[in-house]
Amino acid sequence: MRAARPTEYVKRHDGLAKIIHQKLAEEAKLIDGKSPYYKYTPASALENENFKLYWNRSILTDKTVPFNRPDITFMNNKTKNNFLIDIVVPNTISPKQ
Repeated sequence: MRAARPTEYVKRHDGLAKIIHQKLAEEAKLIDGKSPYYKYTPASALENENFKLYWNRSILTDKTVPFNRPDITFMNNKTKNNFLIDIVVPNTISPKQ
């Protein structure tokens, strides 16, 4: 069985996370126009009066937390709901039998 190389994993991971980021940004009207998902480059921070959308930004906490950098942070200012989205892409290589 061959394990996926780290660069392959990061490429698949970021590709999927970018699609989710783009769809959230479009729905929240944080970006204008529509580009193909493979050309989309997420901004570190997008904001309007109703929403905030962050890409790979650390979250400050009262206590030290070892994993404080979700892939996507989506905040709804009206409802005060916050979503911390962490993407996991499973290995696509199955073991030989």
